[in-house]
Amino acid sequence: MLAAGARGTRNRSAQYVGTLYYKLNNWVTFGFEQSLFETKAVPGSTGELPLFRGIPSRTWRDLRSEFGPIFTF
Repeated sequence: MLAAGARGTRNRSAQYVGTLYYKLNNWVTFGFEQSLFETKAVPGSTGELPLFRGIPSRTWRDLRSEFGPIFTF
């Protein structure tokens, strides 16, 4: 953990990932992946939370989706 300043700091992070595969044939497979990155914050010495997009936030979440083909030769 980083030392908390006047605006606070990040405390801990977590990552959750799920992947699905669909095999079309012997040469092509499609993959879909969804992931959630989550970071929690602690208040600083003045009781203020870190800013995210200009707003004091205790939790930051980033949901991502990826899709793509996989070719096997």
